[in-house]
Amino acid sequence: MKEITNTLHRLTTTFTMVWIMVVVMAILCQCLIPAGLLSENATILYVSQLIAVSFTFVFVVIIYSVFNKRLLIIRKLNLLNALKKYQQLATLRMFLGEFLMLLDYAFWFFTRDKSSLCLLAIAVAITLYCTPTRSRLMKHLDLEETAL
Repeated sequence: MKEITNTLHRLTTTFTMVWIMVVVMAILCQCLIPAGLLSENATILYVSQLIAVSFTFVFVVIIYSVFNKRLLIIRKLNLLNALKKYQQLATLRMFLGEFLMLLDYAFWFFTRDKSSLCLLAIAVAITLYCTPTRSRLMKHLDLEETAL
């Protein structure tokens, strides 16, 4: 169906643009700001680790639980409304994942701590899980290819 293809195209474009923005911001940080500014102070390291782990946990819970609950509501709508709402929800999930990735990158960049690097890897995996694909959209909305 054309609406599904258009929705996927918009989501893929948004996903690509957000990733480009994240990469550009990371490169600018590397070029403009000295790395490891906060790595000398043990108290700051501890507090930053605590904040990074807390934010990562909270964002993972928000990204998955809220997304799944809203998906149950979206599945009950007609196809066009469901696609619009799904696009909004998937875009929000993408931005939350990218924000988490940027936050964990900032913690790692300023502290050069290994635990922040692990959290960054988790955030990258979460954002890659949000990659829009046709099969994921069909599965999330409980649609079958033959029914369309």
